[in-house]
Amino acid sequence: MIIDEKIAVTYLSFTDITSHPYDVPNDFVNLGRNIKNIEISVIFIEEKPNTYKVSLRSKEYFDVANVAKKFGGGGHKFTSGIRFKNNYEKTRRAIINEIKRNLE
Repeated sequence: MIIDEKIAVTYLSFTDITSHPYDVPNDFVNLGRNIKNIEISVIFIEEKPNTYKVSLRSKEYFDVANVAKKFGGGGHKFTSGIRFKNNYEKTRRAIINEIKRNLE
């Protein structure tokens, strides 16, 4: 999914990641950054049922570490991550909204 022509968002379920032998999550998050005009790539990965990892990547100027810190995660300016349990939809919306707020 592309949001505001600057954010690429991907979701991989537990079934998706356990049925592929290669490093699907990292391949997908980096793929998002290669899309024209995309500054931020976000992938939500269900590592096990109701347990999620979020990988955030940016290309040139956006500091994804600031977003990660607001949700208990961390990392660096161009590559950061978050982990959370349950409330997938609510947390996904909150993370996306925080990114959009910081893009303005």
